[in-house]
Amino acid sequence: MIVIWLFYAFESLLQTKAGENFSSIVRRLCLLLKTNKQQSELLKKKMRTLYDIRSAIVHGGFEVTHPMHNELLDERVDDTFGKLLDATDYGHAILLASIQKTIENGWTFPRIEEMIEGAADFRTRFKVEKGAKTQVGHH
Repeated sequence: MIVIWLFYAFESLLQTKAGENFSSIVRRLCLLLKTNKQQSELLKKKMRTLYDIRSAIVHGGFEVTHPMHNELLDERVDDTFGKLLDATDYGHAILLASIQKTIENGWTFPRIEEMIEGAADFRTRFKVEKGAKTQVGHH
């Protein structure tokens, strides 16, 4: 199913490792696409819908409608099929935007580096030299 292939593409492009989760994909997409806070929240919400569909397919629980896709036989067809199409359309658009951004930047693929910074705790910020306290640089 296309939902599975979309996530293979995202994972490959964004170089996620086994065990990395949905949050890593969304964070990397937001960094690559340089989204603002509102755009990031929308991306997270729409990608969550797509990821939930993916999880339901992979782990079970995906609601299978009538195989003939006939709303006369099963009223759930329109709703289920519509949600699936909306989610996959968004996934395609984000994937294409990500590939375009990669090309615009002249990259073969984006290189992802994650780092953490913070202020040192009080005991490590100061050191004692010959009885006087001096502040040690912090990040």
